[in-house]
Amino acid sequence: MCQFKASTRHTVPADFVEKTAEYPYGVVTDQSIQAWEATLDQIIYAFTEQQDYAEIEPCIYDLAMQDINNPDPKSDLVRKQLLQIPKVGFTQQDIQAYEARRASWQQQEQQKRLQGRILFARYFDDLWD
Repeated sequence: MCQFKASTRHTVPADFVEKTAEYPYGVVTDQSIQAWEATLDQIIYAFTEQQDYAEIEPCIYDLAMQDINNPDPKSDLVRKQLLQIPKVGFTQQDIQAYEARRASWQQQEQQKRLQGRILFARYFDDLWD
């Protein structure tokens, strides 16, 4: 996708062509080119590596591993559980606010990526020049 966006392209999809009285079949304008470029950016974003929320806001948890009981006494397997322990100084209210911000960001991120994938499917046939 990045190579396609960087390449020299000769047209835009029909959805981006502006129809006017002078050009009833449509004409490519700077605005239509900008709209197509923005659409390509959305598509590219959908397929880029997803950022972790800890890169947006420092994590308020420390991580720890804890052994848990193995339900099969014949097995030598040691089962572990990952625990998230709030760092010192964070209240329950801080934790709830952090979780709300993180959930909101994750939902927005997921929606943005979904929209890019929908655009990819919609304009798939136009991604060849």
